[in-house]
Amino acid sequence: MPPLKTNLPKYGPSFSVMDFFTFTETMRATFYPDNPVPNFELSDLLFVISAPLDYYPPADDKRATVYFDQSDCSRALPEDAYQITCPHHISTHEFRKWAEQGIHMLTHAFMHTGFVCIDITDLIRVLRACESQKLLLEIIPYDDPLEVPWEQLQRFRFRNLFASLFASHDLTMQMYSDLGNALEEISPNVDCMMLAANYHASNPPVVMLLGELEP
Repeated sequence: MPPLKTNLPKYGPSFSVMDFFTFTETMRATFYPDNPVPNFELSDLLFVISAPLDYYPPADDKRATVYFDQSDCSRALPEDAYQITCPHHISTHEFRKWAEQGIHMLTHAFMHTGFVCIDITDLIRVLRACESQKLLLEIIPYDDPLEVPWEQLQRFRFRNLFASLFASHDLTMQMYSDLGNALEEISPNVDCMMLAANYHASNPPVVMLLGELEP
């Protein structure tokens, strides 16, 4: 894998979102269907929602591109590009809500002060460990704020995983530790795993899983 780029934004991580439903980029910038070039040259990550199969991000300073696609979408992925497909085929409206929620959760982990020390390079490290470049995204609410959602977590066996715990003022180090232990037990063959935790208006707590499943 190529070394991490060092020309980082001066004031912390930044992200771009290109939405091909509306042909708009975040920060209310626009782009044209016949020339979909992102404007935010310093973004650490470019998120792309429902892009045409022939769309490839231009070679620039972006560290990675993450495509959000419907379940039946199969695309060729260039280097440093990754695909998250929706687990089920859903309406366009619901798909956009699902993609926007996933992007919100991913960016929140880095745009706000975290409960533990973690940064964008940790996510990049996990992404680059995913040789298939195909990712699963799951957002799982806790049934009980004090109990890890074992039943739902046990559906997955990850080879590489970036996870983030979101909770309100009741977030504790014990909750963080319990979740980390559970993820390690459920995926004993995991190669690369990072666990973030952030205060968030999530009641009950929520765990976001982004990673590559075992083959």
